Amino acid sequence: MRANTVWQLYGTGLCNYSANMAKRWIQQKIVPHTTRPIICIAGGRGRHALPSLRQRRADTIIHEHVQRGAIYIGICCGAYLATRTVTFGDDIVNERGLSLVPSLDSFGPVASPNDSYRYNCTSEMRYIDIHAARGTTGTPRKYSDCFYQGGGTFSFSSVPPETVEVHATYSTQEPCVVTCRDGLGMYILTGIHPELSSDSNCHTMFQTIVRSCSQTATAKIQPGLLNTTESTTPKSGRRVAAEWLQGA
Repeated sequence: MRANTVWQLYGTGLCNYSANMAKRWIQQKIVPHTTRPIICIAGGRGRHALPSLRQRRADTIIHEHVQRGAIYIGICCGAYLATRTVTFGDDIVNERGLSLVPSLDSFGPVASPNDSYRYNCTSEMRYIDIHAARGTTGTPRKYSDCFYQGGGTFSFSSVPPETVEVHATYSTQEPCVVTCRDGLGMYILTGIHPELSSDSNCHTMFQTIVRSCSQTATAKIQPGLLNTTESTTPKSGRRVAAEWLQGA
């Protein structure tokens, strides 16, 4: 995987529109602020996405790239899926996630106006304010007009490790944007959709996060990385990866 490459995941249970908007946002707003390769899973429906991702060994492939210095951005559904367990209303209850960040569990939706979440319903779409987490400095205290549609929050399965940081919270003080360092890379999990948010300060927050990752260590990404994973993936690993990794 080359530096400055954006790998956007498409497939069963994942929303093509959300994926395309996320990829455009990453290319325009995030790529100029980092030399790291970026992997992204955006919006979708976790119940359908999880089995497909496991079958394609996406967890193994993503983990190996992040260990070598890539940045994973999980937006809404992509944030839920990255945690140890996932609970989403009555649709998914304490189901095993991909455990990319095994110290976190995810719960949602946080700000749904309905008693039960309604997929593909415009009433679930809204703009909300989120707030800078306590202890963060040099940032606005509030980010306005952040697009929300079913996003979750995150809890720690044990004492929060030093590698996990909360950057922003909902009005309920529940975590909304968190990061976790892993090897030379980082996971960024967000309950809001930054690619559809209008507050420039919101974009700046994510730009600051990726710059901090780039400053900590040099990514060890090999051009033929997908050829070097056969020790932990089947011999067909490169073909499997190519089915869902669509690069820029």
